[in-house]
Amino acid sequence: MQRGIKGKMNEVEYKSLIAGINSVGNSTYAELGVGNIRVILGRQCSLYKSHRNVQFLERIPTNYWWACNGRHQLGLIARPEDEVAGSVVNIDGVLYSAKWVGGEIPTYLAKDLLARFQKWLRVTWDKHVILVWTHAPTVAKWWEKKQPIFKLALDPQEEEECVVKSDVDNLVKVTHAPAIDFRGVCGFAGYGVMIDTPYQADIEGKPVNPPIGYFGERFYWLVKCPVTTQLVFPDWDDQPISLEAGNYWVSAKAS
Repeated sequence: MQRGIKGKMNEVEYKSLIAGINSVGNSTYAELGVGNIRVILGRQCSLYKSHRNVQFLERIPTNYWWACNGRHQLGLIARPEDEVAGSVVNIDGVLYSAKWVGGEIPTYLAKDLLARFQKWLRVTWDKHVILVWTHAPTVAKWWEKKQPIFKLALDPQEEEECVVKSDVDNLVKVTHAPAIDFRGVCGFAGYGVMIDTPYQADIEGKPVNPPIGYFGERFYWLVKCPVTTQLVFPDWDDQPISLEAGNYWVSAKAS
């Protein structure tokens, strides 16, 4: 899929770009920068003017306009340098490798964001198209040829604290992985305890739901174990495995 006049984007990259533009253009917190001026907007969605705040600071001048909030980083009218945002992006507490994606898009797609630049920094854009870049996670693989799987920034194996069996290759406890609040059919059965997990497998042990990341020729799912419990694997003769409360990575080799 090709979007824009300059630069090519596939649909995943295009949706990331539009999501970032809409988010920064309408979020209650945002930072904007043009030339040597930076403005920090706070509580902009409050109904009360007394609650909204703004702060102006000096910045190092660049050849692009800068915009960001807690989740998205954008560069307008020119492509930012890679070192501006670093090489990773944080999505729901998980770190992914990232790169700049974007191109020229119709100006009306960024009208809310440009309105903020006009209001606070007194700059306008009167052309029909504008160049916009966003810092987006790197697509490493495609799940069933239709869902993107992003590359993890850190190797989960290097975060390992303990390894136990599972019906894929291994189950690795990590000390600083985020908890995912997933409500669905569980991939594991516990003694009177429901374990939240995005990992599910069919009767042959093949994963049936998308992983949350990819690293080193392996797919990864994140498992949340809220309390210490006993894991039972129905197709094994081994004794149940005692699992302490925490968050665990489940991995499987990529086919």
